[in-house]
Amino acid sequence: MSNPAILYSPYNWGVTAAMAKTINPGAYFKVMFTGQSCVLHTDTTGTSQPFPQFWARVDGGPLQQFVLSAGSPSFNVTLGPDYATTHSVGAHLLEVIVKSTTETQTRWAPQSTAVVFTGATLADGATVRAPVRKRYNVLVYGDSITEGVRTLGYVGVQNDTDRNDAVRDYSYQLGQSLPAEVGIVAFGGSGLTTGGSGGVPLLAQSWNQLWEGAPRDFTTAPPDLVVYNEGTNDGSRNVTEAFLQIVRNFGANKISGTHLLLVPFNGGHKADIQLVVDAMKGSGTTVVYGDTTGFYDGSDGLHPFGYNHMAFIAPKVAELCLPLLTQS
Repeated sequence: MSNPAILYSPYNWGVTAAMAKTINPGAYFKVMFTGQSCVLHTDTTGTSQPFPQFWARVDGGPLQQFVLSAGSPSFNVTLGPDYATTHSVGAHLLEVIVKSTTETQTRWAPQSTAVVFTGATLADGATVRAPVRKRYNVLVYGDSITEGVRTLGYVGVQNDTDRNDAVRDYSYQLGQSLPAEVGIVAFGGSGLTTGGSGGVPLLAQSWNQLWEGAPRDFTTAPPDLVVYNEGTNDGSRNVTEAFLQIVRNFGANKISGTHLLLVPFNGGHKADIQLVVDAMKGSGTTVVYGDTTGFYDGSDGLHPFGYNHMAFIAPKVAELCLPLLTQS
């Protein structure tokens, strides 16, 4: 899994030769391969029900949904009936995206909701090569609204893994509209003064860890932009000092990049966030106030459905991000 041909989303994978592991919905990887078959192998040792789900597709075709299960299953990613005749020569692009993991099991220590890939079997003689990595790297911190919770609705769905889909979330959609690879680090229930579901610590403690005891790598590809959608779960508590601590941590650890502090879609903590922006002026770290007024009208309740993310929220957030990426 450490083959350099595999392009991983930044900041949310732990990769060794033996496996690639993430606890983040919206995490993805891409690789080009030759041949007419692809079987993905997983390790579900220690994974709890309801099991995580992931999407896979080839050459931009339809997303194929897969559900992990006990016994470390393997999954055949089908190429479609026409490939044998029309695509017998050349390479294919495989994309794998974590759709959902449950909030009802321990996520942090141990990682009983982790998605772990251990390899892929291709056709005899197949080769792999890397797709082009986009120019910029974006890191998105958030809560359930950024994780993709309830993007598929509320009613008549038994498991949260069935009703959640990160692909339909504004955070994943940023990578479809920006010239950037996007790493999503979002956990339902989390905030600046409160921990998240599944035992995830508050952001001041978890910002630089993949999970307990696993440091997040900022050195290979430092973020050009860090986006925060935090504060919804903090209620009326002031978040200024907690937010300042996190932003200052980046500077103290010489991690470059601009920081975009989105106002939560419910309009909370505007004054707190403005104080953070004001306090960071002249610090050497660029911190920008992200006004989200009108981005979401609340028509779906607290958690926007997928159409709201894709049609309204994502384009507006991308519009805030783009000039911060391309500024000289």
